[in-house]
Amino acid sequence: KISAHLGIVDARTLLREIFQSARSDLRRIIEDVIDLGFPVNFSDPNNHFGLLHYAAAGNAKSVADLVLAIDGLNPLSKDTNGRYASDVAFEIGNSPELAARLQRFEREYAAARKIPYKQAGLDLAPRPA
Repeated sequence: KISAHLGIVDARTLLREIFQSARSDLRRIIEDVIDLGFPVNFSDPNNHFGLLHYAAAGNAKSVADLVLAIDGLNPLSKDTNGRYASDVAFEIGNSPELAARLQRFEREYAAARKIPYKQAGLDLAPRPA
């Protein structure tokens, strides 16, 4: 269904296009594939990046906001290197602002569910003046 919508037949090409759209902040495409049933927590088998990781890597704030608002999202998923999306935003996306926002969301999500949360070493909390 999704592949027909995007005009793509090959599954690998379809996944690559979806994830590249997330990284490129093409919100409309991500909205469409989510509406067509793409699972929000699906991760790339090669690196375990999900939509949120790809958005973080591309500093794609619009797609990140969209994904964060989807019920059922697990923002605590990690890539093959053990990084949360907040780590990826900082390390690859070069966006301390998005990294801090994602880290706050991850902490709140974990606290609300009493899930242990240890960020990978980045302390992005605001510092007292």
